[in-house]
Amino acid sequence: LFTPRLATIGLIWGIQSLYYGIMYSTKGASLGKMAVGLRVMTASGKNPSFWRAVLREPIGKVVSVLVGCVGFLWMLWDPDQQALHDKIAGTYVVQR
Repeated sequence: LFTPRLATIGLIWGIQSLYYGIMYSTKGASLGKMAVGLRVMTASGKNPSFWRAVLREPIGKVVSVLVGCVGFLWMLWDPDQQALHDKIAGTYVVQR
């Protein structure tokens, strides 16, 4: 059951969770979002909490993929322009 491949996936998921959790909760953006002038925030205009960021990125984006990647396109017809992973985490992506 426990294989090196599973350990690698777990390690990558953990590092990804730490990265996005720390970056979004402290800066409101990842390095890529900073480079293009975007910010992730909650409905109240604050940075998401660490756990909300983890819910958005490594968990919510997996859900967006599992529904045939339609979750990424969701923002095209959503009135609030939220992708599915943003809906799940209660976040918005806005220009800085």
